[in-house]
Amino acid sequence: TAVLIEEKLDVILAVMCINFDHTRYSKITTAYLLLGKLQSAMDQLHMHFTSAIHSRTYETLYRYASNTAVEQKVQYEELCRCVPPALYIECLTSLLTTLWGIMSSYQRMLAFHNTDTTSAEKLSQFEKNYVQQKLQLGLARIWQDAQNKVNLFLVSQDLSQFQFDDFIKVLDLVNRLIQVGITTLFQF
Repeated sequence: TAVLIEEKLDVILAVMCINFDHTRYSKITTAYLLLGKLQSAMDQLHMHFTSAIHSRTYETLYRYASNTAVEQKVQYEELCRCVPPALYIECLTSLLTTLWGIMSSYQRMLAFHNTDTTSAEKLSQFEKNYVQQKLQLGLARIWQDAQNKVNLFLVSQDLSQFQFDDFIKVLDLVNRLIQVGITTLFQF
């Protein structure tokens, strides 16, 4: 049953957004190619990355939020305000680590499509162009989503109340995110 196969492939594709594995990804792209569904897989891929960013950042903040937020399901922006100031830097570090992991998976996926000759030989020129275009356009979108999540977190606290050293740590962490974003965006 083709529908069941596509569903299982889609689940694996979603996992690649969080934990990219070259071998598994190569196999599922080949499977999508054989099914004639590579273009729809690329469309799905971007939804999976967006979903990964939203769900993983929410889960990260949820672990640090005060009991009030845990008791009721609140929006991301409200959840940001529920992180106690004493845990702010630790939470920011976890949030950025989560986002770096997702962006790293995206970068590795892009590198796969730029260097993989085995799958590329099976693709038509139209499919190669489609995949490259989708991945390049998606890169800016992924970066924008990551920036938005961090921005909401940064503005949720009154940083003027932080000790100078803690404020410098926040700036250093944000600077690292910017460097990762620049590297990710302009490497390809």
